[in-house]
Amino acid sequence: MISMPEAIAETPLDNSESEADDGVPTDCPVLTEHEMVSVLQHWEADGKERLHEPVLGQINMERAIETGREGLSFLGDHLTIPEEMLDFSSTNAYLCQNQTNPNEQFLAPVYSYWAVSFANEYLNVNMTVNAVMGQIWKAEILARQVMGEGSQVLLRMDQANVSKTMAAFMSSVGINPDGTGEVFVSYGIVSASMDILNDSLLIYSDVKVVSKAAFDSEFMVASQSFSGGKASAVINAVGNYADEGLWEISKFKMYLSASE
Repeated sequence: MISMPEAIAETPLDNSESEADDGVPTDCPVLTEHEMVSVLQHWEADGKERLHEPVLGQINMERAIETGREGLSFLGDHLTIPEEMLDFSSTNAYLCQNQTNPNEQFLAPVYSYWAVSFANEYLNVNMTVNAVMGQIWKAEILARQVMGEGSQVLLRMDQANVSKTMAAFMSSVGINPDGTGEVFVSYGIVSASMDILNDSLLIYSDVKVVSKAAFDSEFMVASQSFSGGKASAVINAVGNYADEGLWEISKFKMYLSASE
């Protein structure tokens, strides 16, 4: 679950008349893929989250949370999630920019993002919403425990639908795949002693290397490049292959990245 960064004391930016009554900017720009890559590179750079209030052209908290709920609906369309698990007891959101050095001033509003999270006893869901575009550029869903008695599976994914999910995700943020649009899929294993939340584990691997370590989970990584290979849309899942193309998963992540 996304942890709240320490707030930085400073004068809030002026956000007078920044939004329409429904919290949606009245003049939302269309970013080129090159501009999207620039934003992603800044998000992924080493730095510290710097909180601020919405400014001209940025969506407000209510709209960010509503966008997150729309993201939950998207996930529900592409994963098998028991409906009762989507009743969340906790909802949080904060707006920030990544500050890469102490003297850095706020960049253009499009470099900000809303970190939106939902949680209950079964799931943690984290989403990163571009504060100007109002689009989900990163989404993660983590199953915390099995539901009820026994070993009931929380989440399922049909492997045959990965390309369809990728296409829907890229379409939702207005990007086109490079070349033929082929989705590259790789598989690997995760040691029982490893932390599955560590993204560095989700590396590309077509060969399962078995050693003395105990392995109890597999992962799948699907990627589709865009902007001439400068960035990618990525889907990864951690879990176990069941049968008939179904994956029983404990973690699902879907995101744009300029570092893949």
